[in-house]
Amino acid sequence: MAKYQFKKKSDEPSDEHIRSKMDFNKILQQQQDLNNYKLATKPLYKKPLFLGFIILIGIICLMLIFDEQSPEDATVKPVRDSVVVDSLKK
Repeated sequence: MAKYQFKKKSDEPSDEHIRSKMDFNKILQQQQDLNNYKLATKPLYKKPLFLGFIILIGIICLMLIFDEQSPEDATVKPVRDSVVVDSLKK
């Protein structure tokens, strides 16, 4: 404990330093900004990027739904399996 020294009296800042930090209008503005945070932020559903992403997902889902119901899928020809054909020849 001998290698540690404690100061009983701390250094006080000068009057010039104190006056430079006394900007009460800035402090009040910061406090008002904290209280009115709802005015500064937009909800997620009102942002254009999010709306575009939702529209893109909707279009992809619609394409997948209507693609599976196309008439081309109704006339699918059965594919012969080569293993079955080889075993029938023997």
